Order: sequence, then structure tokens, then C-alpha cells
Amino acid sequence: MGRRERVGTATRGLTEQSGKAHEFRQVNVAAFVGLAVILLATVALAGLQLRGVYQGLEEVVNHHNLKTAIATEMQVAGLVRTESLYRMLLLDDPFERDAMLMRHYTGGYRVGAARQRLLDFPMDTDERRLYDEQGELIERVVAAQEQVVELMAYERMDEARVLTLEEAMPLQAAVHGTFEAMRQQQAAKTETAMQLAGEAYTRTLWLLIIAGVVALVGSLIIAVLAYRRTRHIALHDPLTGLLTRAGFIDAVQREIEQRRRSGGAFAVLVIDLDHFKPINDRYGHAEGDAVLQCVAGRLRLSMRKGDIVARLGGDEFAVVVRDVREPADCRVVADKIARIFAGPIVVGPREHRLDASIGRARYPEDALTVDELVAVADQVMYEHKHRRREAHGEAGVTDPQTTTGPAG
Repeated sequence: MGRRERVGTATRGLTEQSGKAHEFRQVNVAAFVGLAVILLATVALAGLQLRGVYQGLEEVVNHHNLKTAIATEMQVAGLVRTESLYRMLLLDDPFERDAMLMRHYTGGYRVGAARQRLLDFPMDTDERRLYDEQGELIERVVAAQEQVVELMAYERMDEARVLTLEEAMPLQAAVHGTFEAMRQQQAAKTETAMQLAGEAYTRTLWLLIIAGVVALVGSLIIAVLAYRRTRHIALHDPLTGLLTRAGFIDAVQREIEQRRRSGGAFAVLVIDLDHFKPINDRYGHAEGDAVLQCVAGRLRLSMRKGDIVARLGGDEFAVVVRDVREPADCRVVADKIARIFAGPIVVGPREHRLDASIGRARYPEDALTVDELVAVADQVMYEHKHRRREAHGEAGVTDPQTTTGPAG
């Protein structure tokens, strides 16, 4: 504002004293140059600020997405460990019971390994508190579970069942609660990061408005591009290019709102890969990432134009199938997805074979909200996975099917 007043004073001086025209021109040029410098500096500052917002959001979102994936892995492994213990209580065959015991221990190892990976990330006070609380609960539940296993070893099954019901089960529920709390904690932090990015974005716009119309127009272009890019990063998985869980939930909510206005139905399918973790364990994350990228590509190609494909985290994918006219259409789509795993996935000299457990839910017949649709689809998927495990045996679930040879 002060510079504008000086320019206005120079203009009045030109009107009153024509003999100072040359001086006015010099002042005007200096003011223009000064304004141009200010505008350019403002645009540059805005660009740097938006770039910093973008880079910071990308780092924070990726950071919390990795933590969410680890928490999900712990949750799945914990469920495997708990389920194995329950099944041991129901089995009479000692060999079957031993197989369940190995699976029980494997689940515990996976939980411990995931917790160890969390230590590679910085933790704030709340995260550390939850991590330590979880560790104490795990120690207690492991002790209770070991007592149950020891009682079963001596065929004291009634005592083992009582100990499971009275002590192990409440502790297991508490541990699973901490797994879910970790997932929710990271989701909240991602949302907070996006809100902070939005606030910084708004401040930048105000700075550009104050700087002037020219600076505003240029910075709006930068702001829109940066906003789209940061939103794309927050809602898209950097490995596969698919929507993330947050993007998927947003897409399902939009679909629900559209169906409320215009009617019709759509379906949500949740896909969980079988035999994937051993590939990561045996051949490394780079090969596992290549397999996930191939699966994502096949899912894209198998869906119709307008259908939505997402990676919810880890080896879990989801699909929104629009305009599902009949309930049987869901089955047709699920069969189509299952067929994409019929052929091997070739990575370098190796061929990997995967299966998938698929759950589906239809709007509005099965559920009316995003959470309910995902919960129904998850439940159907886990039932499908359980049936497959019972049908094929544990070896078919835990061992990768990989062959080595010339790719082609």
C-alpha cells in the first residue's frame, strides 16, 4: 500500500508540474520494476511454499501409509494366531493339533517382526504410549496362551478351555483393539496432514491476492496444480497408481450419493491375495512390489470403463462395480476377477502363482453406508478365505507357488 501511495503522489506531481515529467517517468519505471520484483518474489515464494506443502504431504502420507500397512499386517497375523489356538482346542488329532501349533507360533513371529519394523519409524508420544501398551498386553496374552498350550500338551483340555475363556480371550481382544487403534491413529494423522496442507494452501492464496492481480493469476495456476498433485498423492498408491483406502472410501461415498439421487445399484468387492507374503519373504520386497504391480494391471484391464479399482493396503485390493442390475452380476464379476489369477505372474526368471479370496457386497441390498458395505464385503471375503483354507489345507495357504525358468 505504501508503494501505491508513492506512485499516486508521483502521478499528481506530473499533473501539477509538467517540468518533472522525466523525474516521474523514472519514479514510475522504478515503481514498476519494484512492483515486478515484488510480484515475482511473491510468485516464487508461493511456488516454494506450495512445493514444500506438496513434498511435506507426500512424505507424511507415505510415512503413515507404511505404518498403517504394518498395523494391518499385525492385525491379520494376530487373528491367525488367535484362530489357531481356538482350533487346537477343538481338535482331537495330535498331528492336526501340532500343525495348528506351528501356525500359532508363526502368527506370533509375524506380529513380533511387524512390531520390530515399527521401531524403524519415529514415534510421537501417543504412538509410543500405544506401542508400549500393546507390548505389555502381548506379553500377558502370550503367557496366557503358553499356559493353554501346556495344558493341552498334558491333555487337560477342560482346564485349557476355561483358561482360554477367562483369561486368554479378554487379553486377545485387548491386543486386537490396540492393532485397530494403531490403524485409526495413522488414518487420523494422514487426515490431519491433509488439513494442514489445505490451511497452508489457503494462506498462500491470500498472500497472492494481496500481492496483486497479476501475481494472483500466476499463483492460482501453481496452486491448482499443486493441490491436484497433493490430492492425487494422498488418494493414489505410489506403487500401483491405484486409489488408496482413503480414495476408495471417497469414491464409494460419491457412488452412494449418486444412487440416492438417481436409483440403481452398485457392488463393492474386496480382494485379498493368497500366497503373496512368502514371495516377499523369500525373494524380497522388490519382487513382491513387481507382483503387486502386475496384479493391479490385470485388475484394471479386467474391469469395465467407469469401474473403480483400489489398493487398500498390503496385498488387499478393492473394486467398485457400477450399474449392477442383478445380484448374480456380482458373482459374474467375482468369477472374472478370479480368472485373472489363472495364469502365472512372471518376474524375471520366476513364475509366481497366486490365488485370491474375494468378498462382495451390493448397494442397497446388503448395506447402505460405506463402512457397512466394506464390512460386509470383508466378512464374505474372510469366509471365502476360511473355506479355501479348509478345502486346500494349510500348506496351500502358506507356501508360494513359484517356478524358475526362462520367462516367456
